[in-house]
Amino acid sequence: MRAMKDWLKKARPWPLKMILSSLRRRLRGYWNYYCVIANGKLTWGFHRAVMCLVHRWLNRRSQRRSYTWEKFLKHWNGDWKIPRPHVVEGRGSMYPQQGEMPLES
Repeated sequence: MRAMKDWLKKARPWPLKMILSSLRRRLRGYWNYYCVIANGKLTWGFHRAVMCLVHRWLNRRSQRRSYTWEKFLKHWNGDWKIPRPHVVEGRGSMYPQQGEMPLES
């Protein structure tokens, strides 16, 4: 989170298209690395925290608030195409549950 916060602080004066393009690449890489079995809760927490940081930093770009939460979420979930966390490894047939092993006499 610290690295994301520092990057957003540095990128704040950039044009919005550049910020969003770089943010999409950063999040896609983060999801590719951290979205594994049993890490969904943490990656969704990171997603929410990044969303709050971006909202705050975009609203600091001018003297008035640029985005209400309603307007921001409409863009975030729609036309900005921000990637969402997606667990890439499932538990289906690839990882069967191991049952008790029978005792052989």
